[in-house]
Amino acid sequence: MQIALLMPCYRPQHLSQIMAAVQAQIDICTKLWPQVNFRLWLIDDGASPAVADEMAQLKASVPHAHKLGLSRHFGYDAAVQAGLASIAADAYVVIDPEQATMIDTFATMIDALIVGGYQVVALPASIAICFVIVRSRFKSSAPYCKVPADMLLH
Repeated sequence: MQIALLMPCYRPQHLSQIMAAVQAQIDICTKLWPQVNFRLWLIDDGASPAVADEMAQLKASVPHAHKLGLSRHFGYDAAVQAGLASIAADAYVVIDPEQATMIDTFATMIDALIVGGYQVVALPASIAICFVIVRSRFKSSAPYCKVPADMLLH
């Protein structure tokens, strides 16, 4: 199974620290599920030259990191769409580096995808959603969605 981690970058702060936390979670997941191949995609959404340079340095130093560049700033949603349309994978993880407060939940979400068989997994980070996992090839036998209990209306 191939999982693409999509991280649109326009003006994230602390990108190196975020990448280190994501890489630590990838290392945990690789030990738990050695059959899964993780690829991290930094999507340059018209970032400033300083951010673009930092992404290039991170791409060179982080295993399995790749860069997808957009011609100018189109916005977060368009950057995610560009990643989904351009990158082939069995499942996608969208990471918002400006809402990266829940990176430590990464392994839990991958577990719901692989072990639980869910097709869509999302966890909230305040109001925004930090991670979303979507299978690219839906299987009718798999449950459709995993929603945290605190998101449900009672």
